[in-house]
Amino acid sequence: TSAKVGKLTKKSGSETWAGTIFEPKGVIDLENSKKISLKVWSPKLGSTVKLKLENAGASTVFEVDKTTSVANAWEELVYDFSAAPSADYINAVIFFDFDNPGDDSVYYFDDLTMIDESGLPEPLMLYDLEESAPTFNVFGNIAGITVIDNPDATGINTSNKVAQFTKTSGAESWGGTIFSSGGALNLTSFSKISLKTWSPKADAVVKFKLENEGASTVYEVDVKTSVTNSWEELTFDFSNAPTADFINLVIFFDFENAGDDSVYYFDEIRLTN
Repeated sequence: TSAKVGKLTKKSGSETWAGTIFEPKGVIDLENSKKISLKVWSPKLGSTVKLKLENAGASTVFEVDKTTSVANAWEELVYDFSAAPSADYINAVIFFDFDNPGDDSVYYFDDLTMIDESGLPEPLMLYDLEESAPTFNVFGNIAGITVIDNPDATGINTSNKVAQFTKTSGAESWGGTIFSSGGALNLTSFSKISLKTWSPKADAVVKFKLENEGASTVYEVDVKTSVTNSWEELTFDFSNAPTADFINLVIFFDFENAGDDSVYYFDEIRLTN
């Protein structure tokens, strides 16, 4: 039921092996997941849909064939790459009705996905800041949090909107921001929270604290930045947090150091495992 899909027309006279090659967003990580799913729509029953992976330069490739089981309807095909040789696969190649020449048939595809076989739930986005943002309250004399256009849309974060955190000169070492999660956090299904950050300093402590209503129960985790002037994803492990209905999130940058007008950015807060 998604809004957008890929359309592939195998034009009359096109080669039996005609297809499309592209670089998927993110890493094709066969170390942690051996299977890939693809949603397809085909006008033909019993048509071969080949999925091939290639490393840079295509010196190592591996392909798997699946056959459509319905016509004129969506189905999900699952490709098992457990026998693929070890390589840094960066390209995906899709062929429809492989081994048959083109006949103007039209195919659709969508949602190329690495299958999580760990049995753990998929990460749950709390805030991506694209459409809406929580109300950020600040303390410790830092400047107000603003949602701005991503000033460095590169690397792991090419999203449009991010939060800007300015630790104003003279702000307290514990200056930070607090905001609501929108409901009690499910730390039973998810034990960690991930956060994309951009910091001008390496080894700066980013503290992430959870509070229940009234802050009678709190739990905090510290993680240090490892890069400067680029995005990285920090993961905060809350598996040892006490049982409570945590509803507030608190973020501190460069904790224990007074403000010096440094500017930090954060984005994409997720519950994960």
